Order: sequence, then C-alpha cells, then structure tokens
Amino acid sequence: MPDHSLFRLRILPWCIALAMSGSYSSVWAEDDIQFDSRFLELKGDTKIDLKRFSSQGYVEPGKYNLQVQLNKQPLAEEYDIYWYAGEDDVSKSYACLTPELVAQFGLKEDVAKNLQWSHDGKCLKPRSTGSMEIKADLSQSALVISLPQAYLEYTWPD
Repeated sequence: MPDHSLFRLRILPWCIALAMSGSYSSVWAEDDIQFDSRFLELKGDTKIDLKRFSSQGYVEPGKYNLQVQLNKQPLAEEYDIYWYAGEDDVSKSYACLTPELVAQFGLKEDVAKNLQWSHDGKCLKPRSTGSMEIKADLSQSALVISLPQAYLEYTWPD
C-alpha cells in the first residue's frame, strides 16, 4: 500500500489557506449601522429609537468631563464638554468647543478671526474650520482634536 502521508502534508497548508480566504469578510462598517430593537426587553408599548446610534462617532447629548488632546498632545487640564444634537440631523451630535477652550489651541490670528460660533457665541460651529476633526474616545475620557499644523502658531516637535 502506497504511503500518502507526504502528499497530505504538502496539501494541508493549501487547504487551510483556501478555507481561510473564503471566510474573510470586511470588518469596516459602512456609513450607517442598523439595529434591531426587538432584542430589547421593554415593558408595554415602550419604543426606543436606535437610529441615532447608527452614525459612526455618535455621542449622546449631555455633559462629559474629558481630557482634550490637540494633535495628540494633551492640554493641561480636563474640560466639561457639552454635546448637542445636530441642527440639521438629530442622528448626529457635535461637541461644543467654547471660546475659552479654542483659545488654548494657539490658532493663528487669521484663522481665529474667521471662526464661526453658534449657541449665542458659546460653541464653535461644526465644520467652522473645514480641516478640523473632532472625535470622542469615551473609553479613555478623551476628546481628540486634529488640526492642520498650518493653523497653529506653534507646532510641537515630533
């Protein structure tokens, strides 16, 4: 009887690779995620709208005490950051960056004077500076802000 063990050892890695390639699927979420509220145990006719949690980066409106990081550099103290529902789309939320907090960024004068404010001048308007990115990392109690170095008076050495 012929010995086929050598053949089996050579084909085994190929079988494993083939099996793994067929089971691969993308783990990146598209724009929106949809939830099925039927899994929640609710009393009576109570309904919960989960649509607002379908947007990536959504933070429930309210007050959060966060460590602010500007371009990966933490600011000296923690700040109370208020999150508001979007004016055009309530399924989105945005952080209220106060003039006092924005002053800590060290923006160039021409950039600072072109900023737009909402809530009677208390909050920086979302997308007021087209290139600023604001993300909340609630697991780390951090507000991560990315600004182009060209907007800043001082740039940190790498």
